[in-house]
Amino acid sequence: MLMKWVIRMTGKKNSNGLGSVRKKYVKGRVYYEGRYTDPFTHMQKSVSATSESECVRKLRDVQAKITTGQYVSPQKKNLSQWVDEWLEKKRNIEPGTYTNYESICRLYIKPRLGKARLQELRRAQCQEFVNGLDKSPKYIHNIVGVLSAALQDAVKMELIPKNPASDLDLPHIIRKAPVAMESDLQTAFEKEFNASPYKNIFLLALHTGARISEVLGFLWKNINLKSGEILISGQLERKRTKGSVREVKDRTKTKQARSIYVPPYVLAFLRDEKRRQNENRLRAGNQWQNDNGLVFTREDGSPMPHRTIENAFVRIRNRLGHPEVTLHTLRKTFITNEEKAGTDIKTIAAMAGHSTTGITLDVYTASTDEMKRQAAERRQQRHEKQE
Repeated sequence: MLMKWVIRMTGKKNSNGLGSVRKKYVKGRVYYEGRYTDPFTHMQKSVSATSESECVRKLRDVQAKITTGQYVSPQKKNLSQWVDEWLEKKRNIEPGTYTNYESICRLYIKPRLGKARLQELRRAQCQEFVNGLDKSPKYIHNIVGVLSAALQDAVKMELIPKNPASDLDLPHIIRKAPVAMESDLQTAFEKEFNASPYKNIFLLALHTGARISEVLGFLWKNINLKSGEILISGQLERKRTKGSVREVKDRTKTKQARSIYVPPYVLAFLRDEKRRQNENRLRAGNQWQNDNGLVFTREDGSPMPHRTIENAFVRIRNRLGHPEVTLHTLRKTFITNEEKAGTDIKTIAAMAGHSTTGITLDVYTASTDEMKRQAAERRQQRHEKQE
């Protein structure tokens, strides 16, 4: 049934010509409607109130936002709908990053905030959302980072005037001191590595400082077995979903290639791997799959799975009774050993692929007991010279 509207103009029109206020009667009730032209869509929009003064105030507020450039077109879209649109536009990012974004949106953002109108979402709601997250401080930062990124893109699209998830009160992340192996523990690990079929992978990670995905992405064409130069220009993509194909990405984590020179004893690990790979290729025959020229492969030439290496490493550390040591500890140990040997920090940062020396010093360089003892010995020597 169509509702009959009895409309009577109040005769009041804004002096600036940006809108007008009308008095309306609906089923015996009176309300006021202020009309204006949306500067983006050029369509007629309206605000309403039960009193003329309140309607005029709302209309002036809209006009002020239009004049100052803060106006956004009214949307009925909720946050869940916007997040889906936002994720669709993110299809071109790294698969692992996209998977992380999608799971955070699906598991946390949409269930808790999804029904809220995008334009009505406020900082207080976002803060309440943060306060209710029962996760580690670091993961909470990750969740809020995704939420804030989605809302910031909504600001860029002029769907909302500002980002309600920016500058929220987040739990403090307690940075753990970097773990590096002492000399005796490193020796014990290297001994265990020698008994593993993946020994050369572990030893290359330990003696080059490369990330494990970079080591698994080493290509023979980037290794000079005479000069000892290794070009680290990519990484092996981790398999994220069932049925996905792992590829060698032609960029590192920091998207910058780097080269490192290794000594002859490290080249020996690579020559050993080349010999083993040649034997596997002969056995595989037509089934050989290493078209990319990967250094480390399975027996049929296919890429070495991350999980296989991680599980093998866990077994080794459990045998040695050091659960605190991870694959990434190998990288940190290399960086710390280079500092201990006197290599300047700029060269260490370049070998590690860090954009600044601050990252190397603050995050990766560990202070071992051995280094502390050596520092005490140097102080003692200085003291004895002064006597």
